[in-house]
Amino acid sequence: FTSDNPATVTIYVGSTLIQTLNIPANSITASMNIPESGATDARLQNEGVYINKGIYIHSTSPIVAYAQIWGSKVTATSILFPLKTLGRKYTSLNYTQVSNATGMRSYVFAIATENGTVIEAKPSAPTSAALPVGVWTSRTLNRGDVWLIKGAADNTDLTGTQFRSVSSATGTCKPIAVFSGSQKISLTCSSSSASSDNLFQQCFPVAAWGRKFVSAPTAGL
Repeated sequence: FTSDNPATVTIYVGSTLIQTLNIPANSITASMNIPESGATDARLQNEGVYINKGIYIHSTSPIVAYAQIWGSKVTATSILFPLKTLGRKYTSLNYTQVSNATGMRSYVFAIATENGTVIEAKPSAPTSAALPVGVWTSRTLNRGDVWLIKGAADNTDLTGTQFRSVSSATGTCKPIAVFSGSQKISLTCSSSSASSDNLFQQCFPVAAWGRKFVSAPTAGL
């Protein structure tokens, strides 16, 4: 976390407070590692809905927040978007799923920000829980619940999988957060120098997409 002004940051797993941090102005402060055991274990492993496992961050002043996942030499980092920027429709961006280890999968997950959130998913490829490809499947989540979808096989690419929040019989569609990526994936131009880091990125909602972009070339390529 970092901020222009002093801030008090509280971090929850579901509804359980796990840490309070005092962030000095113009500094960088890292939280403790999120617990990996007990009721506050927020790790996502098998495809399905995780009850009250979303990580919620609150700050008394505006902050910039990043999340990092790591294990040994494998790591990935994503900037986090504040609640007021979240949308209701998302498309997953992954990559050709090739790894130097078995059991590594393409994934996408959605987090509900309010109770009674009806979320629909349309996988672009087979999933480990055998959700129908190209067909909308629905789940109802409460605040802090997480719906994880994983590729069915080590080479399944879930790019193009869609999540959307829809209205229920008792309310309107609600904003959701969506993350996508790949586990321990090989990104390389040479078969003799493969990498094996994670891909992990909070997705921009469809409402934030544009039609004109500016980019810069990578040195040496």
